Amino acid sequence: MPRLKRKLRKRSYCPPRRRSLPDDLRQCPVAEITWIDAASSPVWSNIREVEAHHVVECRTVGYILTHTAKEIKVLRTISTDGGMGDVMAIPSKCLQHIRLLRKGRRV
Repeated sequence: MPRLKRKLRKRSYCPPRRRSLPDDLRQCPVAEITWIDAASSPVWSNIREVEAHHVVECRTVGYILTHTAKEIKVLRTISTDGGMGDVMAIPSKCLQHIRLLRKGRRV
């Protein structure tokens, strides 16, 4: 399994004291998140194929809604009428790297 490149700090990226989603997503940063996911194979395999099977490194890009010791929540799709879709919760223990693409700002 790939080793954790660096220790990630657990924190909230949205303004402090906010328990719900922000009214304006400009308050949240946009980031590329690299994380490790489980992988499975639903077919019969021989020992060489089993030995070659590993976890998968994934990358997700989106608005970081929250980041706690338990998970990071990322919103990947928004619409012009205010709709939100494709929210993903990634366990913090699976995180490898977070690269900020745009900082959040107070509106």
